[in-house]
Amino acid sequence: MSEADGQTKPAESKTGADDHDSEHYKDVASGYHSNFFGSSENMAFHMKILDETIRMNKGGMDVSELAVVDLGGGTGKFSELMYKSWGLKKDVSCVDPSESMLSTAKGPKGVEYICRDALNFAKEAKDKSMDVVVMKEMIHHLDLKEAEATFTELRRGMRSGGQCVVLTRPLDPDYPFFDAAMKVYNENATSAKDIMETFTKSGFKNVSMKVHPLAVHMKKEEWLGMVGKRFWSTFSRAHFSEAELEAGIKEIDKKYAANKDGNLVFEERMLVIQAR
Repeated sequence: MSEADGQTKPAESKTGADDHDSEHYKDVASGYHSNFFGSSENMAFHMKILDETIRMNKGGMDVSELAVVDLGGGTGKFSELMYKSWGLKKDVSCVDPSESMLSTAKGPKGVEYICRDALNFAKEAKDKSMDVVVMKEMIHHLDLKEAEATFTELRRGMRSGGQCVVLTRPLDPDYPFFDAAMKVYNENATSAKDIMETFTKSGFKNVSMKVHPLAVHMKKEEWLGMVGKRFWSTFSRAHFSEAELEAGIKEIDKKYAANKDGNLVFEERMLVIQAR
């Protein structure tokens, strides 16, 4: 479920979307961490900004005592990173509806794998059982009605001082997309404003957002190869045939020039939305 870039339209039905998502993640599961966005470098960037966010409102609390949920955690790599970085005493609950994603996990220490969608997991959560729920690059899989129901149930399951943190990307990202891919991204996007308002409707009292930029220098051939492998659901077969994707890659090649080092240079922007 996690770490794809498109955002689900709040007004549209999700009928059929789960099937498309399931097929997409079957396609990409085995090579999910082989590109920059699933790399150790990028996950370290995400961990840094998440750590800053959590500690900002935890004061001198021992973070090792936290009960942490990685909702839409995919292969569990980020769950493992949180467990190790915070020295957690309890396993991180890595929740994902994709059996294909969970089946690629290596079973690292400190991660409990749960095959469940976000809403059903939230409904089944015990009262006051969670301190931190992380939703990293997965909020686009929920329309706003589903998000509100999920947030409401998560709030019920939060301990005093608990927080839900969404890591997502903005509209109009600074990626070297071909035009049709950017159209897919933006047409299916949910704004940070909508996410924040949905948290408020769900009963969270303190909702805030911060933008964290990261300069990316990537070999042009690497980027084109990633697009060719449909590394994000923006490029999935639900949106582009083989011929359309090939034409899009040619458009990128023509539209975006590499620098003298052969790199494309763009900015990765992560939005961190915190609800308490």
